Amino acid sequence: MKKHWQYMRYVGLVGAALLAAAAVTPVTAAPAAAGDTTAPVTLRPVDKYLQAAALLKQDLGDLSGITLYTQSVGTVVTEPSWASYIDRMKPVDWAGDADAANQFNLALDEIAKQWIRLAAMRSLGIDPADKATITSFTAGWQKIQDFAQIQKSLVLNYTGQINQDAALSILQGAKFTQLPTDPAAFQAAVQPVLAKMRQFIEDTVITTNASYARQVGKKRGIADALANLPAKTDDQLPGMPPAFLAGYNEGYYSTAANTSAEQRAGADAGRAAGDAGAPAEDLTEKSTDYRQAYLASYTPAKANYDAQYALGKKAGEQAGTAGSASADLDGATAGYRAGYTAAYDLAKADYDKGTKAGSADGSAGREKADLSSSVSPAYTAGYNQGYTAGQQAIADQTAGIALAQNDSSQKKTTDVTGRSNAFQAAYHGFMAGVQDGTAGTSTDVSQLPDAYQAGYHAGVAAQEADTAAEDAQAGATLGISDSRQGTTTSLTDRRPAFVQAYNEAQAGYTAGKTADAAASAPAGSSAAFSAGFKAGQADAAIQPVGPSPEVIAQDKKAGAAQGISDRQHGVTTAPTGQRPAYNQAYADAQDGYDAGKQAGAGGVVPSDASDEYRQGFAAGQHDAPVTPVGPTPEQIAQDIKDGTAQGIEDIKKNVTTPPADQRAAYHQAYTDAQTGYLDGKKAGADGQAPENSSAAYQAGFTAGQHDVPVTPVGPTPEQIAQDKKAGTAQGISDRQNGVTTKPADQRPAYNQAYADAQEGYDAGQKAGQNAPVPSGTSPEFQAGFVAGQHDIPVTPVGPTPEQTAQDVKDGTAQGITDSKKDVTTPPTGQRPAYNQAYADAQAGYTDGKKAGTAGQAPGNASAAYQAGFTAGQHDAAVTPVGPTPEETAQDVKTGTAQGIADIKQHVTTPPTGQRPAYNQAYADAQAGYTAGKKAGSTATVPSNTTPAYQAGFAAGQRDAAPAPQPAPNNGGGTNTNGGYPPAPAPRPTPSNNNESMKPTIIQPTFQRLTTVIYVQTSKAPQYAYDPQTGRFSHLTTVAALPLASAWRTSQRAIMADGTTYYLVGANGYLRAADVATATVVKRSGVVTVFPAGGTDTTNALGADAAVVKHLAGGTNWRFFAVARTADGTLAYLVADDQWVTGTAVGEVVPVKGGIFTIGAKYTPLLRSTGAEISGTVLKPRSRWLVTAILRRDGETHYRVGRDAYVPASSGQYRA
Repeated sequence: MKKHWQYMRYVGLVGAALLAAAAVTPVTAAPAAAGDTTAPVTLRPVDKYLQAAALLKQDLGDLSGITLYTQSVGTVVTEPSWASYIDRMKPVDWAGDADAANQFNLALDEIAKQWIRLAAMRSLGIDPADKATITSFTAGWQKIQDFAQIQKSLVLNYTGQINQDAALSILQGAKFTQLPTDPAAFQAAVQPVLAKMRQFIEDTVITTNASYARQVGKKRGIADALANLPAKTDDQLPGMPPAFLAGYNEGYYSTAANTSAEQRAGADAGRAAGDAGAPAEDLTEKSTDYRQAYLASYTPAKANYDAQYALGKKAGEQAGTAGSASADLDGATAGYRAGYTAAYDLAKADYDKGTKAGSADGSAGREKADLSSSVSPAYTAGYNQGYTAGQQAIADQTAGIALAQNDSSQKKTTDVTGRSNAFQAAYHGFMAGVQDGTAGTSTDVSQLPDAYQAGYHAGVAAQEADTAAEDAQAGATLGISDSRQGTTTSLTDRRPAFVQAYNEAQAGYTAGKTADAAASAPAGSSAAFSAGFKAGQADAAIQPVGPSPEVIAQDKKAGAAQGISDRQHGVTTAPTGQRPAYNQAYADAQDGYDAGKQAGAGGVVPSDASDEYRQGFAAGQHDAPVTPVGPTPEQIAQDIKDGTAQGIEDIKKNVTTPPADQRAAYHQAYTDAQTGYLDGKKAGADGQAPENSSAAYQAGFTAGQHDVPVTPVGPTPEQIAQDKKAGTAQGISDRQNGVTTKPADQRPAYNQAYADAQEGYDAGQKAGQNAPVPSGTSPEFQAGFVAGQHDIPVTPVGPTPEQTAQDVKDGTAQGITDSKKDVTTPPTGQRPAYNQAYADAQAGYTDGKKAGTAGQAPGNASAAYQAGFTAGQHDAAVTPVGPTPEETAQDVKTGTAQGIADIKQHVTTPPTGQRPAYNQAYADAQAGYTAGKKAGSTATVPSNTTPAYQAGFAAGQRDAAPAPQPAPNNGGGTNTNGGYPPAPAPRPTPSNNNESMKPTIIQPTFQRLTTVIYVQTSKAPQYAYDPQTGRFSHLTTVAALPLASAWRTSQRAIMADGTTYYLVGANGYLRAADVATATVVKRSGVVTVFPAGGTDTTNALGADAAVVKHLAGGTNWRFFAVARTADGTLAYLVADDQWVTGTAVGEVVPVKGGIFTIGAKYTPLLRSTGAEISGTVLKPRSRWLVTAILRRDGETHYRVGRDAYVPASSGQYRA
């Protein structure tokens, strides 16, 4: 089926012929009858085809003697069937009947040819019935056919410029001298037809090509101006695209034939503004000619700019979302270029962010994030790409390790050049680990990459296997020698293969001495046993008979027990004068003890170990610590510091090998610092270290930047792009925060971007949220314009930036001052920024004072928190550190309770390691208890004593013996105690042995259970239980457990005072206060407190949780983890052991680029608290930029202004 423009060509040919023939007029809709209100009928292209063909058939029918359709057209249409064929084509669906459409095209083509021929004949006065004259005319008519073919060829091969004048020249000059009639008359008749054909072709092309449309419009404008015609309005040029209209006005007003200087000036200014996409200028003071000419030129030019901007924006969004490089915009219009750049930069930035996040999740093996809302399509596309790449990196790493394992076992290497970076890093890391493990050059590899660790352990195992045979030979030789001499050698420092061969050789020796001289070692015996067996046989004739099996068994039992006991108590000298069996058992038990203690609870005893070794192994496991002790945090920090400094110093000397005998943290810092130095030196002074790089890398990076040669060479294109980006961001930020001083010492690109962004921000604020982004401006101006629109408040809802800054400053200062006075309540009547700064400063002060001078504030903490943290550190350094009032009160409470409990058990010595307040309360409580018990229940507690003494006095009174009371005598029996109750039995008199004086140990209640607990504090310390004291103590040598980590527990211990501990290791416990039984998920964000009266935080998630702190209404709090309570409510962890319920707060999630469209009804704006903003509603179907999503009480709201939200139910959101 032919393209649409070809159908239009046929209509143009037929219409041209109809216009050229005097007897036929153009077809229009019939005028409406009087009183008829029906709208005029608009003819579709197909209807026009049919009507034109029908009129042509009617006109041809009136021409007697002429048969134009005696020949066949194709194989279907002939003249006799033409009338029925036209009728049959009316209801045909063109797209569904290709054959019918094709035949109709052929028919129209033939009609057009014949009709133009007929029109030319009439114009020349040729009688259509004169066949002889028609024959003479045919030779000239062929030129018309040639012209039609040329026009068709030009359209089919259109390249942006049609030279109609060249085409028309074919019909001029000698080409038509062969006509038998007057050529001039013929040309005069043909010219209207040809002009109509040329105009048709132009009108067809200008709808598809803006550049050509503008050129044609300019020619027609010039023609009208030269003809002294008035300028046509847009209504007088119906159907013309904006580019044509802009060209028309440009051509018309640039010609001085009938335009004034004012008109030309207005037209030039309007056209320039429209072409640049700028707002129309204020025409109030301009003349009528200027104003009319300005608007006539500006309107189509601006419409053309906007249309091109929309096309560019769509293309830019598509390219950025796909992660493609920016297109080459040379030759593009200003509108297209501006739209493309603005949309591409936003989409590409989102794509890059998504790629980074997806790569992190994919490479960490995490499940894909839920991107169903709150993210842009570009972010989603980038995330999916990055996630796939991250997963591939994991697969490549696994494959690289597998190949390295195979190669190392076969003592070969494979060239992995061309494989992915992850594959190569894993392969080479494993092979390096094998080499170091075999050579024994590394010790602590826990901080090194996984591939290296796997290779290292494989190398160690290979090296052990290689030396096992040598150890076995030496062990067997020594075992036989000791057996002959009746001595035992300590095997503490021997390897397992040596020990095993030693023992087997001695066992063989013993068996050989009692065997017949002709006997052989039992089948399957080891080489060591066989060697010992033969030696025993050889010595049997001269060696005295040893102890009996019963004596040997007793020796082994006693030796094993003594060996384990000596190891546990640090005794290093074995008993002398013992028999070999005793000595061997002693040594085996100690070897097993050492191995078990090193292996820990998860270790496995060797299958061929002796019974005495197994006993020692089990005892060692029991006494093993929960986790191996590595370097302390202080040592690691010092290693990082020293490794960083040495790495920078060495790289400056081109030394890249770190000092030997250093720990892993030192090596890593040394390597990072040198890598950072090289990168920083390459990046130069304007470079920036990656945000996620280590502190050692960043220190090296800075040092490398410092050592870059100072000679200025001009910024690179990348630096210019970075300057523009940074200048734009800083310019917008400074405008938003009221900063009026531009950063100093910046390059020109930064300064220009800074100024453009601020200018755009001001323009966006002035233009309003619904104004389009001005075209023809720089990308930095446009970014500022959008930011300015975004920051327009719907209504004044809060303090100015200056007020907020002052509030933060005042709240910070007052918070620090009050913290020093132990005042925690801020002054009333302050704004949220003041209260937040006050709270942050006090929290920072407390943390800084606790951390001391070596501490460091969190990197994402607020300025108020950091100021408080610094003040706390300063005060910690200059004042003696003692217990806080809260700690003292707790000491008094605990010491009082323990003192009373102990005195009841005749224990008078307080627990060791307690603070003075505890010890004093302990002593006072016991003194009070003794006095109260002696005074009796009727005595009054002394008023000038401490609370601990008074509590002990009351407890003593309760435990005192009741006063004797006379018993009634009802005559029923005899009372042998004078009417009083029987005397109590005498208490047993304690003997002088020490057992009777030992204090009674109150053991905790241990309960079995199987559940999972989750850490609800940033670092949960572990505790160890001591059955000798019945107490738990802090394990300072074991790392604390991280937030939200899950631990399976099988036992809990409940102390007498109710304190509970959960078992999570061999002897490692966590306090119940530091864990939760609900699932805790580590996630960060910001929540806002919505109730005006605020809400409380609690120390746990259950119904028995205690209140910790009150949060004021309207304040914002950063959370670090979330959990679901038993009733399904979401809770947020806003500090260690501090939860706030999701029914009182809402989570604010920032988004970028989303649009919310209001539904069919007016929608009121809401505050974040849920209250309506009085007098402010949004119009139906209006569109608003969304900057954040608020989720509260199961409902979703979208932020469209400063503290201004619309509910999700009021319209539709699209990211």
